[in-house]
Amino acid sequence: MIPEKLVYGMIHFRPLLKLLNILTILIIVLSYKCYPDVRFVSKTGSSTPPYLTWETASDSIQKCINACNSGDTVYVANGVYKETLLINTSITLKGLSQDSTIIDGRGLNGILTSYLTIDVQADCSIENFHVYGRDINALNLLEAVQRQVIINNCFLENASELLQILQTGVNSSQVINTIGKNFSFNFAFISLDDTSKPEISNCVILAPPEAWMAIYVDYGGNPVIRNNLIFLQNNSYGILIDGLINSAIIENNLIYGARDFAIKVLQSKDSVKIFNNNIINYLPNNAIGLYIINPKASIKNNILQGLSVGIELTGVTSLAYNLFWKNTYNLTNFSQFGPGNIIADPMFVKDTNALSGKADYHLQAYSPAIDSGDPSILDKDGTRSDMGYLGGPGGESYTYKDLAPRAPVGLNVKSDSGKIVVKWNKNTEADFKSYKLYRDTVQHFTADTAKLISIQADTFYIQTVPSNWKKFYYKLTAADNHGNVSGLSEEIGIITGINDKPQMVSEYRLFQNYPNPFNPSTKISYRLKERGYVKVMVYDIKGSLLRVLVNETKGQGYYEIEFNAKGLASGIYLYRIEVIGKGNIPVYSDMKKLILLK
Repeated sequence: MIPEKLVYGMIHFRPLLKLLNILTILIIVLSYKCYPDVRFVSKTGSSTPPYLTWETASDSIQKCINACNSGDTVYVANGVYKETLLINTSITLKGLSQDSTIIDGRGLNGILTSYLTIDVQADCSIENFHVYGRDINALNLLEAVQRQVIINNCFLENASELLQILQTGVNSSQVINTIGKNFSFNFAFISLDDTSKPEISNCVILAPPEAWMAIYVDYGGNPVIRNNLIFLQNNSYGILIDGLINSAIIENNLIYGARDFAIKVLQSKDSVKIFNNNIINYLPNNAIGLYIINPKASIKNNILQGLSVGIELTGVTSLAYNLFWKNTYNLTNFSQFGPGNIIADPMFVKDTNALSGKADYHLQAYSPAIDSGDPSILDKDGTRSDMGYLGGPGGESYTYKDLAPRAPVGLNVKSDSGKIVVKWNKNTEADFKSYKLYRDTVQHFTADTAKLISIQADTFYIQTVPSNWKKFYYKLTAADNHGNVSGLSEEIGIITGINDKPQMVSEYRLFQNYPNPFNPSTKISYRLKERGYVKVMVYDIKGSLLRVLVNETKGQGYYEIEFNAKGLASGIYLYRIEVIGKGNIPVYSDMKKLILLK
């Protein structure tokens, strides 16, 4: 017989047991929800839901996304997936290889919006894909509105706008390690509020000629744009910030080839914007490197080269420790020119067209840009910052190459008042030391110590005319402080002419264009033995005339002209020279190949 008290206790304990059972079941269910699933997509799977193994993998990325719960990860095998995506669940989407895992939306309408290849309506991460947009004239390849999206290690192409990211404060997206090309408007459009902090870093942006710009930031926010290679082909802008941004960090970027502005900031709030350690160079026409309306911009450690205007500012700005080279104007509208700014050849390892793939913007040993940046900013190795995009904490540590100077160019010789005067263009290397000038009475002579007549730093040499002289030929080399010697210059000569009037002796010559391959412009140089009517022309590979670069009478001497290939497709082209001399007699012609590489 069970005691009465125990029976009473059991009766009252039953509700508690029932509650414990319910709680146990709930804990099990909740625990199950806390462990997201891993799902698979492959062309070789059985496409059996819920796609939890490679063997049962979905044959469609979208079908797998539709089966996902928030937090799931989807792995996608190599293959071409001809579809568009709607991501409305927070997931991680990973391809196996950027090269071989392809989402191909060309010619397809999006699931909800006809022009979108990837419509992002939930926070997500997308990695290791090559994605083609619907059409180069369709608006966006990917659009995310008030969602945090991370694009990592992807190759994006074929849309008017590759990325459109509209952000709120808690949705600070990232685009990292990504390549973008073949777009007709821009690589990324980012619209922000005051607290958002989107980032574009370590990307390669290859803008085609028809694109307007690379990166467009509008409204507010705190964008971070760093460590990017931005290659433009006569496009209007590299980076355009058109809105009341709160702050900005734009650093360690290489921007090459804008038409109007490399970086332009139209509006900003009264807060610090950082523009450090960028290289902006070789912008054609009337381009401005850095245009900023902001009294608190910090502009340091940049290299600005080959521009119409290096920097144009409005307001009191911290402008210090920058290098300027070969700009028409280094600064305009500035109110404070700080310390440490220099005008000098930066001495890049290979200073040529960035789009050729052969340029190298590491600094040579003894470059004036080494350890010349802001002393408060350090390189990765702890030394004072170098100028340029490889300097500062976001740059690289590397060994500086000690290269030989460039071979001297632009030789000229004449006789004047009983003197022979030889002149040439000045070398610009910071560690340049001297020239070695060689002379002989025989054309095409070998430049050896027996023919050496001068070691000097000047760019001219004067010799008294000997009473019995008939002819002299000259060539020279350049040397630096560390014993590196350039190649030989061209040979130039002078000879007693008719009625003993001295005549400069040189051969007609058409030089190989530099750089080659090139994009969008290259220099073609030639030398005239004597005065003549000159035509320099560019043809396509089939021989059709495309451009006439020179069509006029020129005097004896060395000439350089620039050829801009805007509007031409990549390929091999030809350039020719024709020279008509006295009596309307053809005296010289030659042809060489040049390669346009976009």
